[in-house]
Amino acid sequence: MVKFLHIGDVHLDTSFYSKNKVLRKKLREGIRKAFNNAIDLCIEEKVDALLIAGDLFDNDKLSFKTEQFLIKEFTRLREHNIKVFYATGNHDPGHISYRANSIRWPDNVHVFKEDRVETAYIYNSDNKAVCKIVSCGHKTSTEGRNLVLHFPIKEENLPHVGLLHTMVTSAGGVQDHDRYLPCSREDLESKMYDYWALGHIHKRQKISENCEIYYPGNIQGRHPRETGEKGGLLVTIDELGSITTEFKPLSAIQWQTLALDGLEDIKSYDELKEYIKNNIEKYVEQNGLPDSDLILRVELQGRAYLKRELQLEDNIDQLTEDLILDLNLLNLEIKVDNLMNVLNIENYREGDHVLSSVLCLLDNIEENRELIERLMEIPLANKRIRKKDDKLSYFKELANGLDEEAVSLMVGDVDEDI
Repeated sequence: MVKFLHIGDVHLDTSFYSKNKVLRKKLREGIRKAFNNAIDLCIEEKVDALLIAGDLFDNDKLSFKTEQFLIKEFTRLREHNIKVFYATGNHDPGHISYRANSIRWPDNVHVFKEDRVETAYIYNSDNKAVCKIVSCGHKTSTEGRNLVLHFPIKEENLPHVGLLHTMVTSAGGVQDHDRYLPCSREDLESKMYDYWALGHIHKRQKISENCEIYYPGNIQGRHPRETGEKGGLLVTIDELGSITTEFKPLSAIQWQTLALDGLEDIKSYDELKEYIKNNIEKYVEQNGLPDSDLILRVELQGRAYLKRELQLEDNIDQLTEDLILDLNLLNLEIKVDNLMNVLNIENYREGDHVLSSVLCLLDNIEENRELIERLMEIPLANKRIRKKDDKLSYFKELANGLDEEAVSLMVGDVDEDI
C-alpha cells in the first residue's frame, strides 16, 4: 500500500497588490499556514510522500523568510521518513538561473526540474519500492511543448503515478490559465498510469471518467473567482491496486461571492445596511462559513432606489466599513456595476408615442382576440402544451414583466421618477 498527499499551486509569497497592506499580509500568512497544515496532515496521516505539482512559489517574489520556512517544513517531514516529490511549474522553473534550482533542499526532497522525463521511487520501511513516480519539470517559465508525449507507458505491476504541472485542454477553468505544457486528456489516459497528480489549473476537478487524473486546485484562493474550500487530495493505493481519493481542506481563509437583488423598495441607508447584513448572515450560516476568515464579494444587482447614492465611492466605503465591523469579516467588497434605476412605468402609459402603444398592447393582451388567434397558430417548442387554455396561460406567463422590459429597452436606465 502507498499513501500520499497531492497538492499544487501553493504560490507562496503571492503579492496581492490590489489589496490593502494589512489584508495583503494576512493573505500571505494564510498561504503559509495552509502549507503548514498540509505538512501537519502528512504527519498525522502517516503518508509515504507529499507530491507538489508545481508553482510552489513565484520565483521573483520568494522571500528569504519563506525559503527558510519551506526548508523547515520539509525537514519536519524528513524526521517522519516522508519523501517530497516536487515538479517545477511555470512560476518556479528549474533552470539554473531560477530559485528552485539554487535552494539547498533537505535530502528527502526530490525536485523534477528538467524538461525531460525522470523516474523516482517511494520505498517502504523494508526498503522495497511500492510506487513509481514519473515526472518532468518546467525548466523555463514559458514551456509550450506537450512533454506528456515522452512519458513511458506503464509496463510493470508497480503503481505508477504521473506528477506534472500541465494544462489539460479539456479541463474546466482553462480559460483563466496560460497554455503552458499543454496536453489532452487522451494523452494522459494512454499512459495507463494508476494516478496523475496535476497542477496549474486552480479548480479542483477529476479530468477523466476512465482514469484517476486529478487537479487538487490551489491550497488557498487568491482572488474572488477562486471561491470555496481549498486544499489537497489524500490518495491511497492498496495492495490490489484499488485507489481512493479524499479532499482535505487546508486553508482557513475562503473567498465567496454573494449576489443580492430586491433593492427596489429600500430607501434609506439603515434599511440597506440591515438588508445586506441579514442576507450575509443567512448565507454564512447556511454554508457553514468561517466569518472571521471570510473574504466576501457582494454583487448588488437589479433595480435599486438608491442606485445614484451607491455610485459614490465614499458611500460604498462607509457601507463596507460598517458591515465588516458588524459581521467580523476578514474583508468585504461591494460591487454595484449591475444596478439599475427604479422605473415608473406609469409615466409612459399616456401620450402619443410607440411605447404607450406597446404598453397598452401588453396590458390588454387577453382582450385582443386577433393577436390571441395569431399566437395560437405559432408552434411551440414545448410539445406538451397543446390545449388552447394551456397555450393562453403560457403566453400570459411569457408576457409577465414585459412592460418593464419594454420601458427599459426603449427609454434606457433613467430615473425621472426619483
